[in-house]
Amino acid sequence: MSSDVPTILDASSGFREMWVNKDDPRVLFLDKRSDSELALDKHNYDVQRGRLAVQGWNPKNPTVQGDFRCLNLPDGCMKAVNWDPPQRLKAGENSLFKKKYTYLNKETWREDLKLGAMEVFRVLEPGGFLFFKWSDADIPLKMVLELFPHKPLFKNMTCGNGQTRSGSHHTFWCVFMKPSEVSA
Repeated sequence: MSSDVPTILDASSGFREMWVNKDDPRVLFLDKRSDSELALDKHNYDVQRGRLAVQGWNPKNPTVQGDFRCLNLPDGCMKAVNWDPPQRLKAGENSLFKKKYTYLNKETWREDLKLGAMEVFRVLEPGGFLFFKWSDADIPLKMVLELFPHKPLFKNMTCGNGQTRSGSHHTFWCVFMKPSEVSA
């Protein structure tokens, strides 16, 4: 397989901030927003933060516009998936958070995350890895993991990274491995 064929899916890539190489050809970057929408959101986010705004959003590896709840990909086509979905239920219309990450629907978040979890496991090859990031500012990790079809191999919690009205919150990284297909 050519090294230019994506074998890693970033199922909600946003501004690609966690990536060392934001244009890695092995990665299929997917987001609900198009590159032009991401460019505008990134510009507004940078301006609101008092940063010198990046001149345009022009990745060499364009973002594929799509929805993690219904991936237009074949079964078992990815060796790894990175999934950092929206995690907040509340975000002001002009908030920095909304510009950067978007947010979950208060009415449908459980179903949305459950569909997303099913989809990312579906596109993983047997033995493939899912790297899942979650902040418990609005929804505890335990409630989210109950929506997944498999349990994580391990998880790691970072120190509190912010304050909410109810106190500090944490960011978790969970690593899953898709089970090998079991013959009946």
